[in-house]
Amino acid sequence: MEKLHNILLVDDDEVSNYIHSDLLTSLQISDHITTISDGLAALGYLTEAYKKSGNNVFFVPDIIFLDINMPMMNGFEFLEHFGKRLSEFSPKPRIYMLTTSLLQEEMTRAEKYKHLIDGYLEKPLSSEMVMGLL
Repeated sequence: MEKLHNILLVDDDEVSNYIHSDLLTSLQISDHITTISDGLAALGYLTEAYKKSGNNVFFVPDIIFLDINMPMMNGFEFLEHFGKRLSEFSPKPRIYMLTTSLLQEEMTRAEKYKHLIDGYLEKPLSSEMVMGLL
């Protein structure tokens, strides 16, 4: 299996970011793991990463793990803006939405963005889940 260049974790929960970052590091599947605490900051990061690809500060992600419930800009709002700017973000990263509970209303709402997301996962991530995505 070829290593990924960057995995982007977008979650306002520091504990989740720590656990997921630690898991991904232990799996040794990516050169970089970037954590960001809200959707708005994630869009800013992506803008810089695609503008300055290969600049050793902002790395274009291969995968984004996107939490649904965050302040500033939640996961669905992120997807709305991401979709409008999709042409700027090429190649498109695989996006997996994360939630603490698989609520039917969230899954139904996620259907609106099925052209942008590659999956819908319950937190916390496990090594089996991650390896299954690769």
